[in-house]
Amino acid sequence: NNETSVSSSKIKAQKVHLLIEEIPTIEQMKKSFFDLYDEWKYPICGLDDKTFNHV
Repeated sequence: NNETSVSSSKIKAQKVHLLIEEIPTIEQMKKSFFDLYDEWKYPICGLDDKTFNHV
């Protein structure tokens, strides 16, 4: 069978987006919703901004 299921395709797309850092981070969300995400820090440590480098 050479067909790919929709759910399998979505899972693969999520993995690829994560690998190439296209999943929205707080820093990206701040650009669209600045007032909502102003001064948010990484929730686990509460010290640094949440970025792919910090995660």
